[in-house]
Amino acid sequence: MACETKSCCWNWVMAFVFISVFNLQSPVWGKPAVPCYFVFGDSLVDSGNNNNLATDAKVNYWPYGIDFPKGPTGRFCNGRTIADVTAERLGFDDYIPPFATANGPEIIKGVNYASGSAGIRDETGSHQFYNSSQLYTPSAYARILSQQYSRQLKTLHRYGARKVTLAGIGAIGCTPNATSYYGTNGSLCVDKMNSAVQLFNKRLVTLVDQLNVKHQDSKFIALNTLVQTPPGFRPGFNMSTLRCCDVNDFGLCIRTKSPCSQRATHIFWDSFHPAEVLNLIAANKAFHSEATSDAYPTDIQRLVHFNPEAHSTRS
Repeated sequence: MACETKSCCWNWVMAFVFISVFNLQSPVWGKPAVPCYFVFGDSLVDSGNNNNLATDAKVNYWPYGIDFPKGPTGRFCNGRTIADVTAERLGFDDYIPPFATANGPEIIKGVNYASGSAGIRDETGSHQFYNSSQLYTPSAYARILSQQYSRQLKTLHRYGARKVTLAGIGAIGCTPNATSYYGTNGSLCVDKMNSAVQLFNKRLVTLVDQLNVKHQDSKFIALNTLVQTPPGFRPGFNMSTLRCCDVNDFGLCIRTKSPCSQRATHIFWDSFHPAEVLNLIAANKAFHSEATSDAYPTDIQRLVHFNPEAHSTRS
């Protein structure tokens, strides 16, 4: 993912188990706050990379994209993803193209490498069931994930990444799949799953501190804006129906079957993925927030103004 031009090599990386890369300086040929934006991650930000792959993790069919200007594109959502909203806030005149179709001048401003079912570990997405819970405690697994993630981020730094945003894992214990499969024991969500997620997210904050000390020519931030306590976002969200579409055996919307009509009030689109309204809230909070619980140690808007040249490099 190394940049082909020198002007694009003060990059900033945004990770969600997804990562994006931007540059500080605005190029003469465009208006965005940053000239390049690279995205890495899973189905939360996949924009069509899985469409032609031999996998069941693809959604290039209606009703996916029902609220997206280009219709079904392979986004696991009814509309925009967090990466899309971020691109808008940064001033890009179009969304970052998926690796599967990106070509020519498009590549200079960025590429979306995200793929549904991808993850930090190499085996992610290659099995239906994992034995991780039999091998590790939640705390030990969070440590292993953060250690491997750290190595991957250091590799990106060697390639030129200088502004890096790492998005924490959302409250997966609140997804329709989790609540229906495991039950909530009277709680709103599967608390055990969310507790395990927070173990990793806390380590992510520590990792950000370590990387900022080690690589002073760079700036890393951690985001935790996606589905912390769903009802707390604003009144009016539908928490009784949960998902907005009927799903198949994989938890994805059934092809061509009409979804709910009140999509702006639903937190979840299918059994796993946020609806556009939640992506919009999460992305806007990540872009501008005064709370370090949302964006640590700063938000995307302030990160854009970090100047790598003003800081010395320490390996």
